[in-house]
Amino acid sequence: RTHGVFQQQASGMTEELLHRLLNATDSTKKGFRDRALLRLAYESMRRRDELVQFRVSDLDIRADGIGILTLRRSKTDQIGTGFLIALSVPCVETLLQWFEVADITSGPILRSVKKGGQVVREEGLDSRSIGRIYHWLAEKAGMTKAERLHLSAHSTRVGPAQELLRRGESIPQIMRRGGWKSVRIASRYTRCADIEPLPF
Repeated sequence: RTHGVFQQQASGMTEELLHRLLNATDSTKKGFRDRALLRLAYESMRRRDELVQFRVSDLDIRADGIGILTLRRSKTDQIGTGFLIALSVPCVETLLQWFEVADITSGPILRSVKKGGQVVREEGLDSRSIGRIYHWLAEKAGMTKAERLHLSAHSTRVGPAQELLRRGESIPQIMRRGGWKSVRIASRYTRCADIEPLPF
């Protein structure tokens, strides 16, 4: 009561910000990897530890080009019942471009790229690198230090949740997409979705 319980939240990655960061990537292998990371993180709404778990074998592509990605295990699914995530055609195309450039046919989807352009084969991307990649791209995109302050690996969970609420999806629908079991937690993620003056 004395100090309050207000919690600082990561900045939500809006669709506009997503495209700003995508446009800041280049034509190197790292650029292909970063585009794959951004689109996969934004569309799957997964935690950073879950993002780096995804493997090539988890991705199935339908005849219409839409991807179906299987999350084998998550923070809220410790026994591994699995969860299916639909990915757009542009997201799938970005992943396939990354696979081709990096010569990836199996194993982790997201991987480290060394300075010389060598793709690490043995293990997936360190989850702690994701926030740093976002900050680096944000700086390349010309964002100020203040704008980058609350950008983190969690931004790709917060932003889509807020966008879904603004587009009319219900809290149960958002909970399913984001993998939240609690209405309280899902509501916390979307609390800044409608911070606008009254429309009259």
